[in-house]
Amino acid sequence: STGYERARTFKNYMRIHDVDASLVVATDKFTVDEGFRAVQELLQVNDRFTAIVAASDLIALGCIDALAEAGRRVPDDVSVVGGNDIPFLSRMNPALTTVSIPKYEMGDQAAKVLMELISGERQQSMVMRMQPRLVVRSSTAAAR
Repeated sequence: STGYERARTFKNYMRIHDVDASLVVATDKFTVDEGFRAVQELLQVNDRFTAIVAASDLIALGCIDALAEAGRRVPDDVSVVGGNDIPFLSRMNPALTTVSIPKYEMGDQAAKVLMELISGERQQSMVMRMQPRLVVRSSTAAAR
């Protein structure tokens, strides 16, 4: 469901801003191999793109590998952004720009809600929204 929601939201955003939504390539999993495959597919459809926003850091890593194989340099030719801020991204070359999800805060809030449900203090479901944070590193550059 996470991948579906991310893809749906991104496609809607692209439509609102009059960007060709066919440039969104779906992946079956959040894996390096799927990121590699997606970029190979994208290069066949349109090789003039200058940025990739991947649904996960692992997909982004596969994108970087496929771009390198195609002779495209990150970030000189294509900027790449991932999502989730997995460990060691800052140690890569180039270090991956990512969207950091507040995982610990989410877990903390989930535990509090669970304790309230167990104790009977809470009877209803609820929706919580938490703000992600963009962590800019060296896999992105200013748009040309």
